[in-house]
Order: sequence, then structure tokens, then C-alpha cells
Amino acid sequence: MRIKKFVLRTGAGMLFLLAMLSAGLYGYSRSGHARTLAMNRINAAIPGTLSAGQIRLLAEGALLRLDDIRLMDAKGNFCLAFDSLRLKIQWRSLFDKVLEISLLQIDGLTLNLIEDATGRINLVNALTAGDDMPEDSPENDTSRTGLPLNVKIQTAQITRGALSFSDPENTVDVGSLNVSVTEVDLQQMSGAVSIDVGGVTFTNATTITLDAESLHLSASVREKRTGRFQMNLTSAVGVLTASGLVNDLLGQPQVDLAADLTTDLAAVSRISPEMPNLDGTLCLTLSGRGPVNDPTARLQVAGQHLAMAPNVQNGSLDIAVSLAGRVLTLNGPEPICWESPRQFPDPLICPGYFRMDFWDQPLILRR
Repeated sequence: MRIKKFVLRTGAGMLFLLAMLSAGLYGYSRSGHARTLAMNRINAAIPGTLSAGQIRLLAEGALLRLDDIRLMDAKGNFCLAFDSLRLKIQWRSLFDKVLEISLLQIDGLTLNLIEDATGRINLVNALTAGDDMPEDSPENDTSRTGLPLNVKIQTAQITRGALSFSDPENTVDVGSLNVSVTEVDLQQMSGAVSIDVGGVTFTNATTITLDAESLHLSASVREKRTGRFQMNLTSAVGVLTASGLVNDLLGQPQVDLAADLTTDLAAVSRISPEMPNLDGTLCLTLSGRGPVNDPTARLQVAGQHLAMAPNVQNGSLDIAVSLAGRVLTLNGPEPICWESPRQFPDPLICPGYFRMDFWDQPLILRR
């Protein structure tokens, strides 16, 4: 709910800024007087302070261009900036109840988000007062309707971005951020997104530190039917690659997924002083396909030069887990014991069968 409220308030605030800019600039946007007028109108209506180096509104091309934008919160702390923004809208499509954005390009974006002890974020505080947005309505409220118009986006991009977020306990820094969104049609649930992130650092009050060198994520949806995704993550603790395809999204979804994870256990130990001393390399390979309520899947876990306890040094691991027909089968070099669920009278069944609910159907675990 907090994320939803943040998105609503921030989105409403940004749309308000663009509307005020357009109203204040139409017809004479190239003059310094227009920029001053627009800034005065906006700053009189929001708690924060907005400044702009240059603003242009080209009516014939429906193009809004902003340069050197800076937003400060009510306390004078920086929270948002970008070098340039270009927005091109097909105004005539509004008569057909379609908001069609031909181009939205933000270059040199810098976000400095700070959440206080009450859960409020400085960017939201700079754009809206505390009582400007209604409280979230109950999730089971069925009286609400969909969007009053369809939204189409041909191209939207964020280039040379950077992000920082902090709350009383955690801090996240993103050194580079590039986002591309293309061919979006909200009504048809179609579109594609590509995200490239680099130089990520996460720290918290308990001295936990996580670093990620790079993350690439791409995903697409086509006409409510098919979804695809691909992810590549490189970090100090390991490398993760994953890809997948989902067909018949709104009917009987069929999945085809694959993922590989290679991790350095010594690097895992360095995440926090409270972590045990680990060493070695652990590799996990996962594949699965079929209907989501009855897939066929396989997980391979292999480890080399493992040091996980005083009596486990230079160890190895090779275990395979497969799922088919709602039966899990494990293959390993040693017998595997499973704690039985409460309906079994015996405390352990080793080797044997393990029954549990799996999408409202029985699942048998068998070695």
C-alpha cells in the first residue's frame, strides 16, 4: 500500500507540474517571462521549490522541452534533478480518449529519495501536501472503474540516470540507470521495457553490505497473451542469469523458465560480520515448463571446495530435484531425511514420502 500511495502521489504531482508548465508557456514559451511565470505558478502550488534553466513549448509539434530542472523539498534539500526532458504528445488522439505519447526522454536524471520515520518520502512531500491525496480505499472496493482513457507510449527513455534511497535503517545507491520503454498500450496490455543498472550498493544499520556491478532486465507483453523476460545480474557474491516465456497469460498460463546461479560462498560470508565462515563455489541450475498448476521442473545443485562448518572442509555437493506429475524426486549421494507434516504420526520418514498441498492438489516428495 505504501508503494501504491507513493506512485499515486508522485505521478499526480509530476502530471500537475507538466500541466502548469504547458498552461503557463503556451504561445510565448521562448521568453524568459514565460519561464518565470510558470515557475511562480508551480512554486505557489507545491510545498517544494522548482527551478528551470530553459523551458520551451512548441505547439506545432506538441513538444515540451525542459532543461536544467531542479526540485528542492520544503526544507531546501535536493530531491530531483535532470539535465533535459523532452515530451511529445499527439493531442488530437485525446478526442478519441487516448493519451498518446510519441516521445518521453529524460537525460541526466538524479533522484535523491529520503524516507523519514513516519514513512513519508521527500519527493512526495515536495510535490504534495500531506492531505492532498485521499487515504487508500479498501482493496475489495469494486465501485472503482478503470482509466478514463487509454495510454499509448511509443518511446520513453531515461538515460544517464542515478538514484539514491535511504530510510532510518537502509541505504541504496545506484550509480547508473538507463531505462527504455517502447510500444506500450495499456488497454491491450502490450509493451516492452529494458532496464540497465550499474554500481548498486545496499547497506543497513546492522552493517550488511551488498554490491551489484550490473543488472540487465528486459521484459515484454503482447496483447494480454504472451510475456517474456530475461535477466542478467553480476554481483560480488555471484552471477545470475534467468529467462522465461509465459503463454496464455489470462487463461491457463503455460510457462517455460530457466535460471542459472553461481555464487562464491566466501563473498557471501563478507556480507555481514554475523554470517558464518563459508567457502567454495555453489551452482544452481533450474528449468521448468508446463502449466503453472502442474509444471515439470528440475533443480540441479552442485558445490565444490565447500567449507560450511568445522567438520565440513573441501566438501562437494551434487543433488538433483525433479518435479513431474506432482511428485518431487530427489537424487543425491546420501540418504535424505525429511521432517514429516503434522498429519504423519512418525516424526521422520527417511527415506519415504512427504505429502503437502500444491495448488490445492496433493504433492508427494519421494527419494
